[in-house]
Amino acid sequence: TNVLLRACRSDPTRPDPILYLPMNNCTRSRLVRWRLGRFTAMARTECPCTDIGALISREHFLTCRAIPHDLLHSLPVVPPGVNRIYFAISSLPTKAKSSPPAFWESLLILLWYVDALCHPNKNISPDPSLGTSWYQYPK
Repeated sequence: TNVLLRACRSDPTRPDPILYLPMNNCTRSRLVRWRLGRFTAMARTECPCTDIGALISREHFLTCRAIPHDLLHSLPVVPPGVNRIYFAISSLPTKAKSSPPAFWESLLILLWYVDALCHPNKNISPDPSLGTSWYQYPK
């Protein structure tokens, strides 16, 4: 997995921060699956949102009606042509003792929606520890 993650980053000489930043396993799993494209790359299936014929893809999640738009708008502003969710994940701090970014909770909720939409037959409960998924280290 580390080799695949390294290939997905702009600077492959450094380890991906999602491997060592302080977070719970569920959060780390969703971040890794997004980075590797495992949410959307398996089968081309129709999204269970109300857009008839919309296929699940990274780009579709930016306009999906099942995902509250305020979550997307709370992510960092991106350069043209860059996926907003990918950019937010790439904008995570590189030091484990850093504080979580302001968009951290919105990113986690958004990835929960993505997980639930990609697996509509599973009952995926929301992560009860969103506020504590980034463990606070003493400064």
